[in-house]
Amino acid sequence: MSAALEVTLLGPPRLRPAVLGPGHPLALLALLLVDGEVTREGAATLLWPESRQPRSDLRQALHRLRHALPKAGVDPVLADRNRLQLHPEYSLASDVTTFLAAVRAGGEAEPATLRRGVEAYGGPLLDGFKSGPHGSFEEWLEARRTWFREQARLLHLRLAHRELAEGNREAAVRTAAAFISREPDDAVGRRQLDEVLHASDRSDAPGPEAASAGLQQRHLVVVCCDPCPPDTANEEALVAAITRLRQLCRSNLEAREGRVEAGPDGVLYGYFGLPPRASRATTDALTAATTLLAADGEAPPVRVGLHAGRALTAGSGHPDFLGSVVRRARLAAMAAPVGELRLTQAAETALPPGWPSHLTPETDPAGSLFTTTAPALSEARHTPLVGRRRERAQLLAAVRKLRYRRGDACLLRGEAGIGKSRLAAAVRARTAQWIGTATVGSEGPETDRPLEPFLQFVEQLAALHPEQPRTERRRRLEDALAKVEIAEAEGEVVLRLLLEPPRADDELPGEAHRALAALVLARAAVTPLMLVVEDIHVADTSSRRVLVELARHAPDHPLLLIATGRPESVPVAGLHPLDLAPLGAAEVEAIIAGTAPSPLDQASSQALARMSEGIPLFAEELARAGGPDGEGGSPPSLEQLATARLDAAGRAARTARLLALVGREATAGFLAWLDERSMDETTADLQWLEADDLVLRRPRREGVFYRIRHALLEQAFYHSLPPGEAARLHRRLARGVETDYPTEAEARPAWLADHHRRAGQPAAATRRYLDAARQAGRFGAHEAATSAREQARAAIAELPVGSEREALVHELEQLTALQGLVVAGHATTRSALEQLIPVDPEADFDAALARIIGGVHATPWEALLPRTEELVAIARARGETGRLHTARHLLGFIANYTGHLPLALEQFRALVDEGETTSAPETLLQAYNGPPRPVEIAYLALLELGQGRAERSRRLRDEALAAARAHGSSNLLAHALVLMAARARHDLAPEEALVLAEEAIRLSREEGLRTARLIAGACARWARSRLGWPAAVDRMDRALAAEGGNAATFARSTYLVAALGAQGRDGAAIGLARRLCRGPERPHVPTSAHPLVALQLGLSLESCGHPRPARRALHAGLEQARANRNPLQIARCAAALADLQAAAGETATAAITLRAAVAELPPEADAEAITALRQRAGQTAA
Repeated sequence: MSAALEVTLLGPPRLRPAVLGPGHPLALLALLLVDGEVTREGAATLLWPESRQPRSDLRQALHRLRHALPKAGVDPVLADRNRLQLHPEYSLASDVTTFLAAVRAGGEAEPATLRRGVEAYGGPLLDGFKSGPHGSFEEWLEARRTWFREQARLLHLRLAHRELAEGNREAAVRTAAAFISREPDDAVGRRQLDEVLHASDRSDAPGPEAASAGLQQRHLVVVCCDPCPPDTANEEALVAAITRLRQLCRSNLEAREGRVEAGPDGVLYGYFGLPPRASRATTDALTAATTLLAADGEAPPVRVGLHAGRALTAGSGHPDFLGSVVRRARLAAMAAPVGELRLTQAAETALPPGWPSHLTPETDPAGSLFTTTAPALSEARHTPLVGRRRERAQLLAAVRKLRYRRGDACLLRGEAGIGKSRLAAAVRARTAQWIGTATVGSEGPETDRPLEPFLQFVEQLAALHPEQPRTERRRRLEDALAKVEIAEAEGEVVLRLLLEPPRADDELPGEAHRALAALVLARAAVTPLMLVVEDIHVADTSSRRVLVELARHAPDHPLLLIATGRPESVPVAGLHPLDLAPLGAAEVEAIIAGTAPSPLDQASSQALARMSEGIPLFAEELARAGGPDGEGGSPPSLEQLATARLDAAGRAARTARLLALVGREATAGFLAWLDERSMDETTADLQWLEADDLVLRRPRREGVFYRIRHALLEQAFYHSLPPGEAARLHRRLARGVETDYPTEAEARPAWLADHHRRAGQPAAATRRYLDAARQAGRFGAHEAATSAREQARAAIAELPVGSEREALVHELEQLTALQGLVVAGHATTRSALEQLIPVDPEADFDAALARIIGGVHATPWEALLPRTEELVAIARARGETGRLHTARHLLGFIANYTGHLPLALEQFRALVDEGETTSAPETLLQAYNGPPRPVEIAYLALLELGQGRAERSRRLRDEALAAARAHGSSNLLAHALVLMAARARHDLAPEEALVLAEEAIRLSREEGLRTARLIAGACARWARSRLGWPAAVDRMDRALAAEGGNAATFARSTYLVAALGAQGRDGAAIGLARRLCRGPERPHVPTSAHPLVALQLGLSLESCGHPRPARRALHAGLEQARANRNPLQIARCAAALADLQAAAGETATAAITLRAAVAELPPEADAEAITALRQRAGQTAA
C-alpha cells in the first residue's frame, strides 16, 4: 500500500501530491522530518526570529500544514503545550527517513540498506529553497545540509568499498561518481572518487569472457608487440630475454595509458581509445610504439604492428580477441621486420599532423603497410615577457633603492597563469649581476615542511644537497652562518631546523620563524638581496609569520621581498599588493605571434586572443596548439593543451611525467635513478623539455635542478600517468629515498608520506605522517601538526585490524597527548581512536592520559572527572613526579569546569607551590611551548576570584602574565591571556577583558590555536557588548555552534548569553540560555557556567515581564552556585533574587535570602560584589 504523502527533501523539495509550496508550512514540515521532535519555542524562534508574535505565527503555520496534508486516519502532527512531532502512524514516505535509517545502521549496514540510503540522497537538503523564512532558519538549514552532505559522502564511500570488495568495479565507480554529481563542489568527495578509481584500476581485470554489460561500438587503435629475442641454446637466458622485452613493451604501452593484455601466443596488445583518452587514441598509440622502438638507443628485437578501426567492446571496455581490429594489428606485426613498426592502411589514413608516412615493401592480406617516425624535436620556444611595463618599472625602482640600503616588500597578486613568476624572473634577470637573488616557494600544501620556503633559502645559502651526509651538511651550514652576522642562539635554531630528525621530541628553543627572518636579514646585510617567495596562497601559517617579520623590517634593510600569490591569498601585514590584470588584446596577440609554430592569419590570432581571456599561459598553450579548431566551439582546457604538448614530446614525455610525480625540484641524476635509465638519456630529455618551455632549469651551487614550468602544467602531466604505473613509481620513489637518501627522508617526512599513500602503503604513510607531525610540533607549527595527525588517522583507517594497526594507533595517541593538550582540531581523531582499542590505566598510563586529553574537546565534562582522579591516584601511588604533575594539572582543569572548585583549588595550589622546585613534564611543555607554571598561576587567579579573594586574584594575575611574557612563547602567553580575560569577565571588568582578549586573539591566530581564538573572540564580544559597542554576537554564536564540543559550548554559556543580555536582546538571550540548558548541548555545558546562564536567564525573563519564571531561574542558579561552592556567584545570584523579591513586596523574604547568602561567604572574601552584598544585608537587618 503506497503512502498518502511522499516527501522529497534531499535535493529540490517535492511533495506527491503537491499540497505545499515554498513557505513556512513546508519549512515546518522539513523541521519535523529532519529533527524529529521539536519544541514550540524552538520552532517559533527558528522560523520567525524577527516576529513579535512567533508563537502565534507558529500556530497559523501548523494549522495550514494540517489542513494541506492528506487525511490518513490520524492527525499528521502530534502537538501538546510544549512540543511538536509527526505522528508515527501517519502514512508518509520520505527520503530523509530512508537516508537516516542507512546512517543509523553504521558500518555494519547491509548493502541493500546502504544502496537505499545512497539512492535517497538527491542533493543538498531543500536545494533551491530560497523563499519563505530567513535568518535563523537559513542557519539551521546550512548546518543540516553540512551534516547530511558528510553522512552522504560516508554512505557512498562505504557502498563503493563493498562493491570493490565484491569485484564490481564499475558499480563502485558509479557509486562514488553519483555523490559528485549531486555535490559537484565537494573536494573531499572528489578525493574519494579518485581513491575509488585508483582502487578499481589496481583490481584484477576480468578476462575476455566477462561481459557485465551490453556491448558497445568504439573506435580503437591497437598496438601489437611481438618480442623476438635472438636464438640461444641457454634456455634460462632466453626466458630472461623474453621477460625483459615483454616488460619493456608493457611499460611503454602503459606510459601512454594503453590497456595492456597478453595474447594467447605470447604477444602483447595495447588498446588505445578507451575513456578518458579516447579523443587522442592515435597519437597515444603512435607515441607508445615509436618510443618503444627507440627505448634503448637502438631498436630492441620487437616487431610492432598498429591498426585503427571500430570494434565491439564489453561494458568494461575490454575488446574481444576475435575482433578484426586485434587480428589486423597482429598480422601487421607478423609482417614487420624485427625492430620496426608497420601500420595498416586504415591507421595510416588516421595519422595526426606532423607524423610522416612511408610506404613499405611489406603487405598483409588486407593490403599495403606503412611506417612512420615521431615528429622532430622542436627548437627552443621561450616567450619573452610581454607587457607589464608599469609593474616592472615599479619593481626596478624598488631594486634601485637597495643601493641606499632601503628595502621594500610587495605581493604580486593575480590569477593562475597571469605571469607573476615570469615578471619576478624578468626583474631578477635584469638585476642579478649586482645584487643577490634567491627564489623559493611552496612545493605543495600536503607535502611541504613547515617553513618550507625559508628552509629552501637556508639550503640554497649553504648549498645543501639530498645526497650529502649529515656531517657534510653540518659543515656547510656552519660555514654559511659564519659568513653572516646572526646571533648565536638564532644560528643554533637554524642548525637544528635543518639537521635534527623530526622524531626529536623537544621543542626548539626560541621562535623558529624569528630565527629564519633574522638569517634572511643578515644575508641581505652582506649584499643587497632580492628574495622571491612564490605561491604564498598555499604557504603554512609559520611561513606567513616569517613573511610578516621580513615585511616589517624590509624598509630598514637592503632587502626586496617579492611574494607571489593568487587573489584568495591570506593577507600578510606589510606586503603591498601589486595586482596583475589580464593582458590587453594587442599584448596577447604579440605573445601568440612569438609562440605559434607557424604564422597565423589575423583572424586566427584574434580568435586565440579572445579564447585566452588575457591569461599569458593560456595564450601560449593555445598558440602552440596551432590555431583555433573552428568557429563557435568552446576553447580547449589547459589540461588538454598540456597533454597535447606531451603527445609530441616522444620519449621526453615520460621524463616530464616523472618530474611531475616527484612533485618538487629534482636533478637529472635523481630522475635517472627513479626511472632506472642512463643519465645521458634523462639529461637529453630534460634539455628537450627545457627547449620546448615545459620545464625550468635552475642552476645552483649544489647542482642543476629542474621543475615543471607551472603548477597547472605539473598537475596535467601527473594526471596523464596511468594509475598503475604511477603507484609503482610512487612505491619505488618512497622506498628508494628511504634507502639511498636517508638524510632527505628524515628532512621531508610529509613529502615521503604522500608518496607512500599514493603507492597504497598506509602503514608506511602513517609512520611518515607521524614524523611530519613531530617535525611541525618542534617548529611550533601547530596547524601543520594537527593536519599531519589527521592524515595519519586517515591512513590508519585503511589498515586491517591487527597488531600493526594497534601499535600505530597507540603511537598516534601518545603524540596527540604530547601535542594536543589544549589544541583544537583532533576531537574526531580522539573519538575514532577511542573506539579502536580499549586501554587499562594501570597497564598503560600514557594511553589512558591521552584518551582523557582527547576527550576534553568532545566528551561530557562529568564523564572525565573520575577517570582523571584515577590517574592521579595511580601516579601518586607509583611516585612518578612528572606523570603526577600532568595528571593533577588535568584534574584541576576538569574539576574547574565540572564545578568542583575546592578540588580544582587544591590541585593548582599544590602545583604552584611546587612549581619552582620541580621540572615541568614534557607533555605540558609541548602543549604550551613552554613551562606550564604561568598557566597554572592563571588558573589559580581565576579560582581565587571565584572564592571572593579579589586582591589575591589580582596579584596572581599580574604574576601569571609577567611569567608568560618573560618566557617569550606566544603559545604560552595566548593561553594565559585567555584565562585572564575570563577572570576579567567574572570580575565584570569589560575594558580589561577586551584588552586581554584582543591580544589573545592575535597570538592565537599566529600560533594556529583555534580553540583559544574562539574563546577569546567570545570574550571580546561580551566586553564590547558591556561597553555598549557594536559586537557581532550572532555571527560568533554561529561559528561556535558549528565548531561544537566542550570548548565552544563553554564560550557560548560563559560569554554569549550575557553578551545578548548586555545588548538588551533579552528574547535572544532567553532562547540561547534555554537551548544550552535543555537541548542536546547540555552535557557539554560546564557545571561552573550553569549559575552564569541561570543568572542571565532570570534577568532577561524579568525584563520581558515574566517574574515567576525569572525567580525560578535565579533560585536554580543560586542552588548551583552553592553546590559549586563559588562565593562570587552565590553573591550575584542572591542579590538578583533579592531584587525580584523586594520588587514583589516580599521584603522579609529578600532579607532572609541576603542573610543566608552572607552566612555562606568566607570572611576573607573582598570582592566588590561580596562587599556590596554584606552592606546590603546589614542595611536590611537594621
